[in-house]
Amino acid sequence: MVGRRLLSSAHMNNRWAILALLFAVRLSFAYQFQSVGAVSPLLVEAWSIDYASLGTLVSLYMLPGVVLALPGGMIGGRIGDRQMVIAGLGLMAVGGIVTGMAESYSVAVVGRLVAGVGGVLLNVLMTKMVMDWFAGREIVTALAFYITSWPAGIAIALYTLAPFAEAVSLPAVFFLTAALNLVGLAALWTLYRQPPGALDGVGTRPATSRLLPREIWLVVLVTMVWMSYSTLYLVLMSFAPSFLVERGLTVVDAAALTGVAAGLYAISTPVFGFISERVNRPVPIVVASLVLMIAGFMAIPFFPTAAWLFVAIGIVGGVPQGILKALPIDVLRPEARATGMGLHFTIHYFGYAAAPPFVGFIADITGRVEASIFCASALGAVALICYLWSRVEVRRLPLPSAVSA
Repeated sequence: MVGRRLLSSAHMNNRWAILALLFAVRLSFAYQFQSVGAVSPLLVEAWSIDYASLGTLVSLYMLPGVVLALPGGMIGGRIGDRQMVIAGLGLMAVGGIVTGMAESYSVAVVGRLVAGVGGVLLNVLMTKMVMDWFAGREIVTALAFYITSWPAGIAIALYTLAPFAEAVSLPAVFFLTAALNLVGLAALWTLYRQPPGALDGVGTRPATSRLLPREIWLVVLVTMVWMSYSTLYLVLMSFAPSFLVERGLTVVDAAALTGVAAGLYAISTPVFGFISERVNRPVPIVVASLVLMIAGFMAIPFFPTAAWLFVAIGIVGGVPQGILKALPIDVLRPEARATGMGLHFTIHYFGYAAAPPFVGFIADITGRVEASIFCASALGAVALICYLWSRVEVRRLPLPSAVSA
């Protein structure tokens, strides 16, 4: 009891403890998302599906965000972030159980969609929670640490779920993810509280669902940067295991080699987020890292089993994450964050939902899985172009502080 009181007290008064809690909860989100990609060779064999169907199953987790991210952000701004995230975790657990019980591809589709609805509610509002706690105070460092939960959860899934499926069973993979969702739900229910002066109807500036025209345009532009960048990473994590199996590796070894990139991604993100905030030279950092990422992805088909290449991609890939994830906070008024992040994630989820099946389709029609890796390189180029464009537009338009509500 004493230990629980001390932990609760820490979470009540320390924003870094709150950040650690949100990190842990979001870890279960990433772990469940990657459950399909981590055991993709086994799913292709078990259900006799092609790569386009595999990509669709991956993207179904993100598809509900196209419809629900914006209203979810608006509703969360009214009824409370914590309540919406708890509901999301509950739906994620239900979806994981349904997917585990599935004996066919069609039933798994239903399970992934239900889990995806929950994931939308969690992802939109938890990002806003971090922004509320750290706005004006080490926001790049905080977001860099927070978003590390995504590659960290993916890396853990890649290292653990394929061996777990072979040792226990394929359905047990999805039951395990549901159990972790329920643990996250209990932790958030018990320990989380709103920051002082929260903007969800409790603080001095009530939340608003109205976005200014310049906010809409700039959110769209900076989201194109984040969507392209993060989808590049998604394609690698989803298709690299199957590509490496085609090149002669076992399922476990292919997942482990892909996990090298994911694990180092998770480490480099907070390290370089901390460094970037202190160097304060975001443009050269982002440009250099994206150029190197594009080059690294282009090299994978020519050096498919080279561990050094996956190491390099993992390290370089995490460099710009904190900077890119913090872009929306620079273009949104505090009271418009919930709605603005809803718009941000609507666009983001559209890209996440569309890219895997499209990339899988390209791999099918070319008959070469490495085509998916070249598609990822193209996404890196889109991210680079949109980032440079966004820097021009931010300078051209008034700063949020200069815009009246």
